[in-house]
Amino acid sequence: MAKTKKHKPVSITTEEFDRKFEAGEDVSEHLDESKATWRLPVSFPAWMKTALDAEATRLGVSRSAVINLLVDEGLRRIREREHQTGS
Repeated sequence: MAKTKKHKPVSITTEEFDRKFEAGEDVSEHLDESKATWRLPVSFPAWMKTALDAEATRLGVSRSAVINLLVDEGLRRIREREHQTGS
């Protein structure tokens, strides 16, 4: 699994950011991607949607929160396994 390079955003004023953005300049160095949220279309079979909804009801959270939790747990297991095997 490829590792992404993290950077610390460079601070500038709102006015300077707006000026650069409107001028078409690259403003990516000023963005904190660790706080970004991405919407991804995902398809699930009906039985899985039913199971996700049941778990969401049991926990008192949204279906989206259950999906986020399960994906997070899976990715943590993968990282831990890679760490243990040195991959």
